[in-house]
Amino acid sequence: MLNFGIGEKLSTAAFELKTRYNLSINEKNDTLLKVFEEKLKSKDAVLTSTVQQLLKYVPVKLLKNWTPKGIQSQSGYSKKEIDEFYSEPSKNMGPYTLSLSNSRPARLMVQLNPKFADYFVINLLILKDFCYYNLVLFLEKRNPGVPNIAQKIINKLDRDSLAKQKELFDQYFKHHKNSMTSIYNNSLIDMNDYAIDHFIPWTFMYSDLIYNLVPIDKTTNSQKSNNLPNCKYIEKLALFHYELVQGINSGIFKAKDKIVTDYLSLWNRGPKVELIIP
Repeated sequence: MLNFGIGEKLSTAAFELKTRYNLSINEKNDTLLKVFEEKLKSKDAVLTSTVQQLLKYVPVKLLKNWTPKGIQSQSGYSKKEIDEFYSEPSKNMGPYTLSLSNSRPARLMVQLNPKFADYFVINLLILKDFCYYNLVLFLEKRNPGVPNIAQKIINKLDRDSLAKQKELFDQYFKHHKNSMTSIYNNSLIDMNDYAIDHFIPWTFMYSDLIYNLVPIDKTTNSQKSNNLPNCKYIEKLALFHYELVQGINSGIFKAKDKIVTDYLSLWNRGPKVELIIP
């Protein structure tokens, strides 16, 4: 889970809600909305408290650029006057106003200021990319060891095909006469019914780089799920790919350009990949 800073509450809230409602890390937005709406209707105490904490500052943060200093500091104004300022277009000259619906549970409604509406429509893509870009910069600074942060923000749910990688692994199986064993438990792998495992989980890497992939039996793949494996398995992973690279170099295995490029990017070598193990 991404770190938003020392004092932030979002990641803590996300983890608590994920655990409490048994949600997956890649849950679809429609599913999340349905679950949260049902919990709010039933007056779930944990979700209600979480929403209240997050709504304390976030909705009005941008509006403070158009807010009198007294409203910002809540000095000399009643809570009613402050709420009216943020909800009435005649008083709030910002890009939007905030108000609560009359429904149960009440919903926070955002109404665009007509003076800003055309600007948002015309410049939507620019504004969206600007926000994503600055959010990525913000998160990269606080998550220096996390790759592909931009992909995590977009939350790409559809994975690319692993057909090219499987072609190479199938050649390896045939060369070894279907005698390959799992790097995790040494169980024999059936070349006609195996899974391709992301050694470092896909949800962390958001990529299908060949050197992070290894064939394993489907049962082990299901049990491993999105967990990081023990470091003791790295040597077996490296030896497996060493054999693959040697096979590609000698012409035993035929690999697509994409596969070779993955290896080249890892070792930053010339057109011929060559590993030397002392």
